[in-house]
Amino acid sequence: MEGLWTIFGPILTVVLALMTKNVIISLFFGVCYFSVGLFGLDFLNHIVDFFVAGFSGNGFVIVILMPLGVLLAFMRAGGGFKAFAGWANRKVSSRKQVGVMVFALATVLALAQDLVANLATGRILRPVIVEKKLAPEKAAFISLSAAPNIGAPIPYGTYFLFCVGMVSMLVPGVAPIPFFLKSVALSFHTWLAVLIGLLVALEIIPDLGYMKECQKRAETAIDPMETDGGGDALGGANVKPDFGAFFLPVIALVAGVAVTSLAAGELTLVPGAFIGAFVAVVYAIARGAVKPGEASNLVIGGIMEQAPIIMLLAFAFAFGAALQMAGLDQFIVSAMSGTLPPALVPAIVFLVGCAVSYTTGSLGSGLVIMLAIATGAPLILSFAATFSGAQWGDQLSPLSDMVIENAGANSIDPVELYKVALPYRLIEGGISLALFLILGFLL
Repeated sequence: MEGLWTIFGPILTVVLALMTKNVIISLFFGVCYFSVGLFGLDFLNHIVDFFVAGFSGNGFVIVILMPLGVLLAFMRAGGGFKAFAGWANRKVSSRKQVGVMVFALATVLALAQDLVANLATGRILRPVIVEKKLAPEKAAFISLSAAPNIGAPIPYGTYFLFCVGMVSMLVPGVAPIPFFLKSVALSFHTWLAVLIGLLVALEIIPDLGYMKECQKRAETAIDPMETDGGGDALGGANVKPDFGAFFLPVIALVAGVAVTSLAAGELTLVPGAFIGAFVAVVYAIARGAVKPGEASNLVIGGIMEQAPIIMLLAFAFAFGAALQMAGLDQFIVSAMSGTLPPALVPAIVFLVGCAVSYTTGSLGSGLVIMLAIATGAPLILSFAATFSGAQWGDQLSPLSDMVIENAGANSIDPVELYKVALPYRLIEGGISLALFLILGFLL
C-alpha cells in the first residue's frame, strides 16, 4: 500500500515530537497514523501487531536492558561507582578531561559492542559527569558521536551486521563484507562525527546553540547532584569504594559476549549481559556490600531504572515496524529510481538518506541504494553516501533508537539531545554533502 501518504506520517511524527517534547506520544501518533492508513476504521485492533513486529526484530535490545540495569544497580551498591568516581576525581581536574573520558569510554565499549556503549557509557560515568559539572546533554552528544560510528566497521557491530545483510540482498554478485568496509572508508559522516565529537570533548569546538545553555545550567547548579534527578549516583554514604565491583562485572560482560558468540557462531549479546549481571550480584553479596535478603529488591530496582528507556524503545520499534508495513522506502525508491544523472546520485542519495532516516528514526532508508543501481553510478561511493545519510538522520532524530539509548543513559529527553546535536550535525552534514558532490563528478 505504499504511496504518497506514507511520507506525511514520519514528518508529522517528528513535528509533534519537537512541539510537545514528548517522544512516546509522538511515536504512538505515528503508529496510529500508519494503522489507520493500512487498516482504516479497524486500526485499533492492529496497533498491537506493530509492537509484536517491532519486538520480533529488536526484542533482544529490550531484554538486554534488564540484566544491564541489574549489573549497574549492584555495581553502584557494591561500591564500584564510588571507587571509579574517587579515582576519576583524583585524575580528572577539569570538565574538559571528563569530556575526553566520556569519549574514551564510549570508544572502548564500542570496540566490544556499540549497543553496550550507547546504553552504558553515560550511566557508568554519571557520578564524574555530575561532580565536574559537565552538561549531561554534552556527555550524551559525545558518546552518540563516538560509539556507533567507531563501532561501524567492527564485524559484530549493529551497523555492520545490518548493512552487510542489506548489501548481500540488494547488490548481488559482490562480496558483502569487503564491499561494506570499502564503503565505510568513504562514509564521510561516520568519521566527521567522530572527529567533531572528539573536538567538542576537547573544547576545541565551542559550545554551540542549545549546548551552550545546557552547559551554563550545569555549571551554575547549586548542588551538582540536583542534576541527577535527586538520587545519590554513588550509592549512598554507607557504601565503601570497591574497584572489584566496577571492573569484574564489566570484564565478565565483555568476556561473556565473546565466549557465547564464539560458541553460537554468531553475535549474541543477551547471555553476556546476564553473565555480567550475575557476577555483579554474586560479588556484591560475597563482599557483604549487599545482604542476601536485599538482593531481590535491588534486582527489581535495577530493572525499574531502565523502564523509561525500555518504554521509549518499544514505541520506537513499533513505529519502525509500521513504516516497513506501509512501504515508505519502496515508495521513495520507485518514485525516484532511474531519474537521476549518475554524477549527482551520491549527493542526492545522501540527502534522501538524511531526510528519510531523520523523519523515521531508522537506518532503513539505506534501501535508496537502489537509486545507484538503477542509474549506473559508482556503487561503492553511492552506498557510502547512502550509509552516511542514513547515519546522519539516525544519530539526530529524536525518534531514533540510537538517540533514545544515549539520552536514556544520561537521564535526559531525546528531544534535548536532538537540540544539542543539531548545529554540529548541520556542519558535518554540509561538509559531507560537498565531498559527495565533488567525488560524484570526479568518479
